[in-house]
Order: sequence, then structure tokens, then C-alpha cells
Amino acid sequence: MSPLKPLPKLSFHPQIDTDFENLDSDALRQVAMNLVFDIAFGKIRGQRLEKLPAIGDLSDCHKIYFAETRFQNPNYRIIFRYFPNTHNPMEIEYIIIGKREDLFVYYEAIKRLGK
Repeated sequence: MSPLKPLPKLSFHPQIDTDFENLDSDALRQVAMNLVFDIAFGKIRGQRLEKLPAIGDLSDCHKIYFAETRFQNPNYRIIFRYFPNTHNPMEIEYIIIGKREDLFVYYEAIKRLGK
């Protein structure tokens, strides 16, 4: 038996490729890709979202803030879910990567999840 914990299965919403293409620069795409792997390897967990009356219920999701550099306002988000739970995920589902502006990523996550 291997002493290393197996990596969770990664799944991506079908529009994630478009999300990456829509990021403003190659550098921003690289930051987002690095974060996807950091989440998968358990280096970062993200912040749990909540049920918000104006947006909907994303309490089963997490978010990560990011920007092109650490000196910029982190106005981009990655929204994702752990299955079956945060502490021992067997799968991570990436739902959306995009700008927070006007709460777009949150509304779009609700839409993509069919909530």
C-alpha cells in the first residue's frame, strides 16, 4: 500500500475551456491553472460559499480569489466543489473560472449547477 494519499478525480464543467480562453492574458490563465492544481494537490482548500438570498445556494461550493499578480486586486474567482466532502475528497468539480465583477461568477455558477 502506498503511503501517499491518492489524488482526487478532477472534473470540469463543459464551459471551463471557454472560461480559460476568456481570461484577459496568458499570465492570468497560468495563475488559474496553477490554482487548479494547487486545489487538486490539497495545497489550498478555498473558502466555503454560502446560501445568499440575492444569488442562490452555493453552500456546497468553495471559492479561490486570484489576480495576475499578488499586487493586484484579486477580482477573479474559481468556484468548485468537493465530493463527498472537503476533508477527504474523492473528486473535485470545477464549475467556473471568471471575473467576480457584478457577481457574475456566482450567478453563472448557480446557472451551471441548475439551481
